[in-house]
Amino acid sequence: MRRILVAFAVAISLPLVEGKAAHEKIHQTDWCQEEDGYAEELLDDGTRADCLTKTHAIAIKHASKWGEVAGSLGQAIHYAQQADRQPGIVLIVEDRKDCRYVRRLRKTLKGVLVNENPIDLWIAGPSMEECS
Repeated sequence: MRRILVAFAVAISLPLVEGKAAHEKIHQTDWCQEEDGYAEELLDDGTRADCLTKTHAIAIKHASKWGEVAGSLGQAIHYAQQADRQPGIVLIVEDRKDCRYVRRLRKTLKGVLVNENPIDLWIAGPSMEECS
């Protein structure tokens, strides 16, 4: 019975996870195009930068995925080193409550330098104005 409940819970949540990932890709593509960048740009080591502009290598995540933001920071630094650019992060803000994650990341990034430059942070999404 327990296995059936777990399988049912996974089956119900899969469309939500896939939907959120697809939504993230839409924001990624839109943001990259607005910044004259390239989404999913293949780097020399075989990894793909979420977005590569003339000046930055960027990791893009939903703000609500706070647990993954630290990983995004590592991704951004790795992408930047591979592409010889500055690292950046774009947080997708879906709802006003997501602003708390933006504040947390801003606080975390304060004073952090990579190649003597700060890590840039941008906000995208329907509630971005509320977090500026």
